[in-house]
Amino acid sequence: MDKNPFSIYDFMGYLFPGIIAFFFIQLIWDGSENSIYNILNIESFNEITKKIDESINIETSVICVVLAYILGHIIAYLSSVTVEYFANKTFGYPSEYLMLSTKQSWLILILRYFFNISKEEFKNDETRKQMFLRLIKKDFLWRYVIGRLLWRMIICIILFPISFMTFSFGFIFGINRFVTRPLDDYLIDGIKNKYSNLISKIGISHSEDELKCDFHRLIMHYVYYNLPVCQNKTDNYISLYGFLRSICFILNGMFLFITIKVLPSLNIYAPFDEKKVLTWSILFMLSYISFLAFVKFYRRFTLENYMIMLTEKESETME
Repeated sequence: MDKNPFSIYDFMGYLFPGIIAFFFIQLIWDGSENSIYNILNIESFNEITKKIDESINIETSVICVVLAYILGHIIAYLSSVTVEYFANKTFGYPSEYLMLSTKQSWLILILRYFFNISKEEFKNDETRKQMFLRLIKKDFLWRYVIGRLLWRMIICIILFPISFMTFSFGFIFGINRFVTRPLDDYLIDGIKNKYSNLISKIGISHSEDELKCDFHRLIMHYVYYNLPVCQNKTDNYISLYGFLRSICFILNGMFLFITIKVLPSLNIYAPFDEKKVLTWSILFMLSYISFLAFVKFYRRFTLENYMIMLTEKESETME
């Protein structure tokens, strides 16, 4: 076997998030003393070393690592269909907004997220005609309204700290515009020319609208398999955005748990619980910050592939 079967992504994308989620589950778990979840039953962070010395041995360590790894896979999948889904539907893929200069407004965000169309497309008579034609289809109600809109509304509710901050704070203070800022025209033209040369070299026909195709996937595979000197850097970016995506999902989940746990017990006549409010606020902000960090490395991974292709020497050929 040429390579280690475990990559850096197995640790950053699966194992470490699984361990963190395992720890958070332990904090809220109410099981028996013999439960596997009580191996790390820590009353405070100051007792971590003491508890590990008393409870952890080879057998329990192996069990915890395996369970954390499995849990990490589950979290990675759930975060991809929620956190990454929200980012792609709201901002578009990094391969798109890096190459296009698009205006950011609240209406554009709503149209792109819920209806998957841009403001320019919505103004187009033909696009509106196609939307109305869908209304008369008998399966429209189920497939479009219930299927798409309801699911995207559920995602917004599940990711409330992220969706609320994106549609309000992110728009007001220009964070969304900063996240989706395009490259300059010089680099965009160079990338387009390099891409045209690439698809001619490997014998793929040109598309009428290349920017609407999944052209970044072709660039990503070409760069990774034909320029191995760059593999470590791209692997690091993939691991970082996978790690941050899972961490974002975990923090968001903890925020939802505290919200569901606290709301039914709210009493305006009870003393103000500063600790609960502070914890709730910190998790709210950390969820959004980790989302921005995920989008940052998601963007950097795509940009890295573009720049590697752009700076590739013409003398280099495919192996």
